[in-house]
Amino acid sequence: MSNLQNSSAAMAGINLVVAIVESVGESDDSVGLPSGPLYATLMQTGLSLRQYTLLMQSLCNAGLLTCSNHCYRITDKGRKWLGPEASNGKRL
Repeated sequence: MSNLQNSSAAMAGINLVVAIVESVGESDDSVGLPSGPLYATLMQTGLSLRQYTLLMQSLCNAGLLTCSNHCYRITDKGRKWLGPEASNGKRL
């Protein structure tokens, strides 16, 4: 892989992480975002179940998300990570 391909792949990964955290942040905090529909959506990007599980565990371990009863919720740290634009619905 060339440096340009590596850079493009890295940006795609970052954009995916931002999109996931934003999507969870837009869900109803009392319910959260159910894991099943989230995974079904991400399957379309070619993400395997193992990759999805590792990615979501990493986001939880980083403190950006929490998971309870197979539903993800954003944390205060996750909201801060996204920045003020996210709370105004004006990110990206």
